[in-house]
Amino acid sequence: MQLALFVTSATWFVASDILAGRSARGLSERFGLDAERPLLAALFLLFLLAVGFSILQAIAHRHSSLREVLGLPMRSTSRREWTLGVAVGWGCVVLAILPMTLTGKLDVQLWLQARAIWLLLLNLVTLGIAALAEEVAFRGYPFRRLIEAIGPVAATIGMSLLFGLGHALNPGLPGPAFL
Repeated sequence: MQLALFVTSATWFVASDILAGRSARGLSERFGLDAERPLLAALFLLFLLAVGFSILQAIAHRHSSLREVLGLPMRSTSRREWTLGVAVGWGCVVLAILPMTLTGKLDVQLWLQARAIWLLLLNLVTLGIAALAEEVAFRGYPFRRLIEAIGPVAATIGMSLLFGLGHALNPGLPGPAFL
């Protein structure tokens, strides 16, 4: 049963990702929201994952809060974990960008026009929502079902491979991301 729930949740993720992208494209074209399209897609994806995973949880006859279904249970250490995650993530970004900036391989410019500030904020929110949706998809409900089906070690290896494959197929990459 757990393996069937995992496969169904993985299929739901793929379908939700496609539907979220198409919905965001349609709305952004209809209402002239080109800059907001990635945020709309991330929000739609997160919503669809929450709905689908909640339905699967109900089918499995398990009562859980939405936070638990999404793999975001409330713990006494939650705030510290989120803060540490944000700090480490931004630290990695700075460590990746700083050497390129200091060696002149990356030209960083700061614009203070209202549109530039709006786009910066929009992109930061989009990155946050998209990262949350990705965590829910790869480390939330599907991951827990796979752990129950095949055990924690095999599930971790399997989800890591799926995660890597998912990123290797990102559009705009010159070749596979894992090379």
